Amino acid sequence: MRDARDAEDTRLLETGEIDLLLAGWYETIVDVCVAKMRGPVGEDVAQAVCERLWKELKAGRHRDGKLPFRVVVYSVSSWVCRGWYEPGWQENELFDLDGAYVGKVHFVREDLYRGQPCEPSGGSYVFRPAIGYYECLRV
Repeated sequence: MRDARDAEDTRLLETGEIDLLLAGWYETIVDVCVAKMRGPVGEDVAQAVCERLWKELKAGRHRDGKLPFRVVVYSVSSWVCRGWYEPGWQENELFDLDGAYVGKVHFVREDLYRGQPCEPSGGSYVFRPAIGYYECLRV
């Protein structure tokens, strides 16, 4: 069943006003993520949800109208919350033994790797079969 919010979301999608669309959902996204993560880490997760939605909308996804945008919001929020503690969702900072900052290790799940270069250096990812992830050092 569609409602007035769905109509406004559709209008914002059609006019490309992604910033206003996400702004209207921001508090809901934060509330959902804080509840699912059971604490303040939910605010970090909510930021990741917003970034993912922004990138997907900029790439033209979710504009076909098959699903109301509210369904997309709750689905993406749920997926990001479920995957938050998986190694492929995070970057880990590396330090030398003397405490000097080296960079961040970035992991990509095997099924998501498409041969992309490791940014910003442009180097290659290295497959780590023991964990099933591709890894690169971001300096």
